[in-house]
Amino acid sequence: MSCFRSNVVVLLCMLFSLASLPVSAATVQGQLYKWHPVEIDFTGPLADEADTTINPFLDYRLTVELTSPAGQVMRIPGFFAGNGDGHGRGTIWRARFSADETGTWTYQARLHQGTEIAIELDPEQGRELPLDGARGEFLIEAAPSDAPGFLRQGRLEYVGNHY
Repeated sequence: MSCFRSNVVVLLCMLFSLASLPVSAATVQGQLYKWHPVEIDFTGPLADEADTTINPFLDYRLTVELTSPAGQVMRIPGFFAGNGDGHGRGTIWRARFSADETGTWTYQARLHQGTEIAIELDPEQGRELPLDGARGEFLIEAAPSDAPGFLRQGRLEYVGNHY
């Protein structure tokens, strides 16, 4: 019986040590300024753009929920990015957006797999897959005064008038 207890103790110690291992963070890229494009890369399942059994563009759905410093929530779709550098085989899954507020933003990403799930309207459909760095945060600063055009002023919005 003491051997059983020893095994249980060893098993519990292993589980607790695994739970405390750091999870790979997502990579946040771009100039982290208001209105500038930001990319968030996640490490997910290996795929190839030529796959037909499980098509990485149709049979996976990456959704990233971003929360602004003011608490506004936006959900943006992501996509398969191959190796992240233009090659069609890899484990990089990417989302792009531009922040409309300065301060600390948080994100939570979910990757689902299922037949033609990319065009499925129900966000809970499919099997959720593990995604390294699925949660995190980053800081957005004010755009520099010498930033060109929309990167300094913000995006165009229709205001009900001509021009």
